[in-house]
Order: sequence, then C-alpha cells, then structure tokens
Amino acid sequence: MNTLLATLSRMPFLIILMGVIAGIIIGYRDISYIIPISIILFSWGGWWAITRCSNTPQRSLKLRHGHWIWAFTLFTGIGMFSATLSYPKEIDNDTLTATKYASASVKSKETSANGDRLIVEITGFIDHNGSYNQTLPFNVLISTSASDLTVGDKISFPLDLKIIENNGNYQGFDYASYMINRGIRYRQYCHPSELHRYDHQSNWRTLSITIRDRLIEIVEKSHLQKNTQEFVITMLLGDKSYMPDETRQIFSNAGIAHILALSGLHVGIIIVLISSILFPLGFFIHRKIIYLITIVFLWIFAFITGMSASVVRASIMATFYLSAKILERQNDSINALLGAITLILIANPSALYDVGLQLSALTVTSIILFSEKLNFIDRYKHPRLYRIFSTFVISLIAVVGSCIVVAYYFHIFPLMFIPANAIVVPLLPFYISITIIHLILSSLGMNLDFLILIIDTLYTWLISLSEFLAFDGAIIENIWVSPITIILYFISITFFAIWLSNRNRHNLINLSSIICLTILSAIIMPTDKPRDGFIVQDRWDSNLIRIYENGCDSLIKIPHDTTIVYKIYDKQIVCIDENSISKSERKRDRQKSKNETNTSINYRYNCDYVVLCKGYRGSISHLLRHYDAKLIVLMPEIFNSKEQSLVLEAQRLNVPIHSVDNNGALKYLVE
Repeated sequence: MNTLLATLSRMPFLIILMGVIAGIIIGYRDISYIIPISIILFSWGGWWAITRCSNTPQRSLKLRHGHWIWAFTLFTGIGMFSATLSYPKEIDNDTLTATKYASASVKSKETSANGDRLIVEITGFIDHNGSYNQTLPFNVLISTSASDLTVGDKISFPLDLKIIENNGNYQGFDYASYMINRGIRYRQYCHPSELHRYDHQSNWRTLSITIRDRLIEIVEKSHLQKNTQEFVITMLLGDKSYMPDETRQIFSNAGIAHILALSGLHVGIIIVLISSILFPLGFFIHRKIIYLITIVFLWIFAFITGMSASVVRASIMATFYLSAKILERQNDSINALLGAITLILIANPSALYDVGLQLSALTVTSIILFSEKLNFIDRYKHPRLYRIFSTFVISLIAVVGSCIVVAYYFHIFPLMFIPANAIVVPLLPFYISITIIHLILSSLGMNLDFLILIIDTLYTWLISLSEFLAFDGAIIENIWVSPITIILYFISITFFAIWLSNRNRHNLINLSSIICLTILSAIIMPTDKPRDGFIVQDRWDSNLIRIYENGCDSLIKIPHDTTIVYKIYDKQIVCIDENSISKSERKRDRQKSKNETNTSINYRYNCDYVVLCKGYRGSISHLLRHYDAKLIVLMPEIFNSKEQSLVLEAQRLNVPIHSVDNNGALKYLVE
C-alpha cells in the first residue's frame, strides 16, 4: 500500500488519467448531463471535506491517504461530462421532416479522386415556412463532387440526413463507431449545386490552413521532382492526398510508413533542430529561456502545418516535457506524458479511441522507460557509438511497445521495421533541415541546384531502399490477437521494467511466469477469426475483394480500365471498371429492342454479381442487355452523382442493387 501511495505521489496524473478514461467510457453510453455533474459536485465536496478534516495538508498535486479516491471520482465525472458534451445526439424525426434547409459552416475538407468529403457544423434549420430556427451545433459528414468550398465557408443546403452505419468489412474499420467518436452521427450526399455559400468566417483554423496551402504552392513551384514534391508535402506539411497509394503501400510494407504522417517523430526532430539552432544562445541566456523559446517555435510549426490532430497531440506532449525541464522536474517524464494525454482526452474525448494516440502513448512510454536502461554503451566514453546504438535501441523499443496493438488492429507485423528505421530515422533530421532551408530560399526566389540535387537524390535512395525492404514476406499477415493476450503482454512489459530496476531472482521468476502465460494465451485463447467467404469491401480509395479461407485472407484489387470475371467459391463475379458497352453496341441493342421481343435476349452472360467500379460510364438498362446478374454491386469509388443515377434507374427497373458506400460491404459466407 505504501508503494502504491508513493507511486501516486510521484505521478499524480496517473490516477487522474485513469479517472478521465473511465469517465469517457461511461459517458459514451449517451447518459444524461445530470449524472456527471452530480458526480463532480459530490467528489469535489468530499475532497474538500476530507482535506479540511485531515491533519496532513496537501502539497501541490501530491495525493495522500484517501485523497486519490476522491481525485479519481472527480476526474471520472469530468471525463463523463466531456464525453457527454461531445457525444452526437439523435435528432427527432419531427425536426427533420419540418426542415427544408440547414445552415452550417465548413469545419474541414478532404479531397480525393472520388470527390470531396466535408465535415460541416449545422447551427440552424430553415423550415418550410421560411423561418430560421437556431439549434445546438452538431456535425454532419457531406459527400459531394469536386467543389470550391473552403474551411470557414457559411453554407446552406437541402436537408436529407441519413444515420451513418457500419461499413461491414470483416474485422475491419468500425466506421459507425469511428464517426460517433469523432462527434458525427449523420451523413448526406449533396450535389455541388445544392451547396450555397453565403458567407465566410475567418478564424485561427482557416488562417492555419491558408498558410499551409501557401507552403504547398511553394513546394509545387520549387524545382524538385514531382515524386519528391509529393513526399515533402505529405511528410512535412501533412497533406496525405498528394501521396499515391502505391508509394504509401511501399513505405508501409517496409515498416516506415510513420515517417509520412506528421506525428511525434517529426515534432521530436523539430525540437532537436530548434535546440541546435538556439544552442549558441546558451552562453548568454539561461537554459530555461531556450526551452521556452523552443515551445513557442514548436507551436508555430504546428500552426503553419494545419494544426492536425497528430501534431497537436505530439506538441502538447512535448510542451509538458519541456515544461517539466523548465520546472526542473527532469525525472517526471512519465508524469508529463500522462498529463498531456489527460489534457488531450478532456479536450477531445474521442481521442481515446484514436489508434494514433494509443500507439504514440505506448511508444513514448516504452522509450522513456527502457531507452536508457537497455543502452549499455557508456555515453561519456563513447558518445558517437552511444548515439548510433541509441537509434537501434529506440527502434527496437518502439516495435516492442506497439507491435501488439498494431497486430490487434491491423493483423500484421512488418519484419523489416527495425533495420529500416535504424537506417532511415537518423537521416530524417538532415533531410528535413535541408528541405526547410530549400523551401525558405525558394519562397525568396532562390533555387540552389545542389540543394535540389541532394533532396531529390535522398528521396530516390529512400524509395529504392523501401522497395528493397518491402519484399514478399516482409510482412507477417493474418495475426489474430485476443484482448486477454494484450493485457498479459503489457503486464509482462511492466514486470520487465520492474526487473530492470531491481534485478533480483523473485522479480525474474514473476517475469518469466507472466511471459509464459502470455505466450500460452496467444496460442490457446479463442480469437474472432473470419469464416470462409469473401467480402466486397467498403473502401472509397480502392476497389477491393477480400477472400477468407482457413483463417487466412487474400486480396483482389480490381484492375482499372478492364472487365474481368472471377470465380470465388461457387459464385461468378463480373467486375467492370470500363465503359465496355460501345456506342455501336448500344445502337444495335436499341434496334433489337424495337424489332425483337423480350424473350429473344439469350446472349446475356449469366453470373451472380456484377460489380461496377469507377470507370463504368453506362446505364443499368445497357448493362442488362449483356449480363444476367442476381445482384448489381456499386463500389465506393464511383462518383456520387453517377451512383445516385444508377440507384434510381435500378429502382425504376426493379433490379436488385447494392451500394457499398450506402449499404456497407457485401458479404458472402460459405455455409
């Protein structure tokens, strides 16, 4: 008990974070506001009473005796209240039926080949009588074709909301839960002509995005190669739409996909760069001032890169860490990390379910706990060797700390993660430094050829290395992990940290027992492996059919500009990604329809499914002249306007049709 109280005293944010997490989990059950408010008042009153009656006063945040119980309860209530505020409420049908138009503001915009995805905040309704009624703001996902709307635009549009449902991909992305956790329950398709812009409101968010767009223009106008520009924009400015899927997959297979996303790694590099630049000032001003200046420049970087969630998250963690340095609390890195996560979760409860936050927290915690203890090189006698070996150790720790979560969510493990990161990560600070220098000079109209050559050459070398490491078999697939195994895995890591701190036989026996139990659970614990069958997947960025057999899966990516037939189990599937019905064929078909009866259509190909992809430009009636299918399937890549017209035509002709984007993935399970 004394050990527990001592731990809580050293890390008060531990119990606070546990309370916030418990509150968020409870609050996302759509509870009443009265419950968290009552808990907050009760716990605050109890904490105040026990503090007044105690002979031992509290000192700062250090919790003594039973104070931590009241702290846990208080922050449970705070977490519940924050989650309840962010949880998207259902709108009553009377409001929806009485509403003709909605008034909203654009909060974010994602552009893809399939169109735009807008997240808008509805602030009011316009009924059929033309009266405007203000409402509590709530978010809606709008899918549309290419539009000229920008963040901050005030718009109105005809209301036709639909509840977001799960996409149905097996063991895949729980889309409905993901969107609810983001505070979005409804979606809607709008034609660009239905989105009427009537005003624009500038704020810090719009200013941030404007600055980022300006930086993207500078990159595009630089003399870098096209593929290098795509890499720089993705890695340094956080706009993922520029990177081709094929290139992104190569980095993923090599185990270094994290360098493409602005995250803690990039924030850490920026801190190192800023510290290196400010190092000479250490002879004239106090080190604490340098830490403070570093924090300011760090948030400037976060602002000009668009204030993405991952960068903000990493910046908060770094700010807490540097603040601990300023307050001369260097040994409280874990407590600073816990405090940062607590602040993030209170401000944005949905971040609890963000895989990125989970991986960042686990990785950083593992590095803090083990990086110094596992590096046996003397940093003072061999500083260069120490730094080189530290890269390897940190890469290894990052893998060990996060691999179980990666396996749980994605069912994969990249084998080349450690060697790839050991080579690439040490080069990133240099690459980012010269890239920033080049962009600054380029914005001033100066393009130095040798800098351009270095940046292009390094990227060419990087992509070649990734292709070399992304060989067949570089990723172990079809890994299925139970929640019990995950819990035991982290318990074993905890015991390993204890053993490193106190290497006695008793701790070693405990560690060995937990490791054996973890391995045994991974072997015998039942996991939710998929049944045999196939799924036409709900993936808006690609046309995919995933086949499951004996717990393993294989993937079919439908080729572009072709018509192809697959025989999967006992089902005949025709996939069309081209306008395969020519004008002459259509003219002949129209002539046949005039001169022949309906019974004369004997040349149609019999199949179970006809899967229409983005490249299909025909109609349902033309399709039926060539194919006799039990069901027509529309892939998510089809443009929204085209999909809508095909669905309406199928309904008019009484033809069975399944829209993957609207109805979720199409499943077929072998009996």
